[in-house]
Amino acid sequence: MNQRVLIVEDEALIADHLAAELTDLLYEISGIVDSADQVFDHLSTHEVELVLLDIHLGGHMDGVDIANVINSKFNSAIVFVTSNSDSRTLERVKHTEPAGFITKPFKREQLESTLALAIGSVKKQNKHHEDAFFLKEKHALIKVNYQDVLYAEANDNYCFLYTKDSRFLLSQTLKSVELKLSSSGFARCHRSYVVNLIAINKIEPRAIFIGDNEIPLSESYRSSILDRVNLF
Repeated sequence: MNQRVLIVEDEALIADHLAAELTDLLYEISGIVDSADQVFDHLSTHEVELVLLDIHLGGHMDGVDIANVINSKFNSAIVFVTSNSDSRTLERVKHTEPAGFITKPFKREQLESTLALAIGSVKKQNKHHEDAFFLKEKHALIKVNYQDVLYAEANDNYCFLYTKDSRFLLSQTLKSVELKLSSSGFARCHRSYVVNLIAINKIEPRAIFIGDNEIPLSESYRSSILDRVNLF
């Protein structure tokens, strides 16, 4: 799906030019607006990945003011488009942490590269959902961060998942859990255990220690564990 862009520009010719360039670059124009109220109304009813925002707008709020509200209430990246790049303006802009800054008049190459980097930052920010998962517990779904998981232990056709604060019984085999965790920094250390590599605080010839927990380390898995930790 094409990335959706909201254009905030009070000069109609520039807005139309931006829309044409973005369309050629295969972006989807979510809308063209020219005031703060229109921006907030649009973002409240549309999913927008990127806001192209002019700094000097007529009305009670300029682009920097609008950006501060977007950052606090919406999940859209911001790229400023302006003809004014003086030090005072840049200082105000800096505190909004924009994904990009384009100076008028702009070339298509600058627009294309700036937007590509901005969209990349959106994807990075939205990656938080990949840093956690949900487990069923009775009638609820409990959010668990991968980094809080210490290890998993086989229990016949089930397994226990240990976190910093809890223990969960999963109706899955350890092999199934290992497949789900392997891409997030976990490794098998024994036929009955999968450990979080960043949680390890000591490795002995036949044991791994995670906090006060001593976990067996099989000879067959020892080399693969050592290959995946940083040896100084």
